[in-house]
Amino acid sequence: MLARDKIITFIFIVIFLWLVFSFLDKYSKFPSANSEAAALQIPKYPKLTDWQISNQKKLCFYYITRCKEPASIISFSTSDVWSSVYSFYKDTLAQASWQSNSNIVTSIPSSIVLTNTTIIKNTNCEAIISPQNYKMASEQTTDIKSYTVAVTCL
Repeated sequence: MLARDKIITFIFIVIFLWLVFSFLDKYSKFPSANSEAAALQIPKYPKLTDWQISNQKKLCFYYITRCKEPASIISFSTSDVWSSVYSFYKDTLAQASWQSNSNIVTSIPSSIVLTNTTIIKNTNCEAIISPQNYKMASEQTTDIKSYTVAVTCL
């Protein structure tokens, strides 16, 4: 009797894991080719120490998070503070027809959202640039800071 209970429990666990895997596989997506192409056109920050572009498959629920497509993620590190990174991307991407629709309440916000409709023909692209683990300059404990650029094109 005990062996039969273990087999039934094992079968339920296998079925449960298969259902979870199927669910995750169904709702996971890769960034679109347009998002990947737009991410390649984002200029590298001049004083960076590391630059990586990630186009990994991610969970994307439209009805829960309004996710239409996962972003292509650029991660980079630099010794510069967020205000320098913010100014560089705000100015540099503005010259490349990226526009900010953000309503800036503080002098330097914790992120910047830029949009572009010309970088890839007939496509709306969005880039969200932000520091990872944002802290005020006075709270910084390390010399190297990490930043991300999330690029999505629909």
